[in-house]
Amino acid sequence: MMRIVLPEGDDPRIREAAEFLRVQGLADPILLTGVDDLREACQIVRDHEADAVIAGIDLPTRDIVQVVHDTIGAKDQVYSSCFLLERDGRDGRPERLILADAGVNKNPTADELYHILEQTYITAETLLNQQPRVALLSYSTHGSGFDNEAPDADILKLREVLERSRREHPLWIIDGELQLDAAISDEISFKKAPRSTLAGNANVFIVPNLAAGNVLFMALKHFAGFRAYGPLLQGFNAPCSDLSRGATTADIIGTAVCITKLFNK
Repeated sequence: MMRIVLPEGDDPRIREAAEFLRVQGLADPILLTGVDDLREACQIVRDHEADAVIAGIDLPTRDIVQVVHDTIGAKDQVYSSCFLLERDGRDGRPERLILADAGVNKNPTADELYHILEQTYITAETLLNQQPRVALLSYSTHGSGFDNEAPDADILKLREVLERSRREHPLWIIDGELQLDAAISDEISFKKAPRSTLAGNANVFIVPNLAAGNVLFMALKHFAGFRAYGPLLQGFNAPCSDLSRGATTADIIGTAVCITKLFNK
């Protein structure tokens, strides 16, 4: 059974989640309390006395990422995060989406964004239970908002990522630049992007910068009724997750379940 270290063990949400995970046999939780509990948690994982760490109830994302990086270490030159967003679908089956990066990289370069896309695609293969269909999101759809006299750097960045992704991974379903409505609505996609390979059926969203990612994440969570798990950290030497400081017990449990799936893939 996967051993997950949960610092911030003084928080009742953490304790409740840990008890649920233990009773249901979903994970073997290790609770920590006290000063520098995050660093101790990461050291336990580094020393292979546990498999993963989940923290963030009381700390900002940048602090989590820094300690994880300094203690557990990164396996990739670029590291990132993604959210799994889930709600009950109309047919009774869960509707799941992946969003990246909404937690770590403020304004990634084209090269960094390409690696974020690769990491997120691999995560999506495990968590979505279906083929990832990736949309590179923008305020423009296939050039509709592009000004040749004053070209937008974010659109150029997305186009570079798209070209490289199609060259390196020709079997992946990916398109951009796309507005959100063209990425998720077949009717709107037919009008705005009739040649899109996604046909309005994207389930993975890659944003050009942290501002766009954070706003979209908050909107999906608070206005569209999605439950959010993560951010799940990508590119590190062990499974790790940050937590929103407003996370509920259910959010923590859901994040732990995601971590176990990624660990066992």
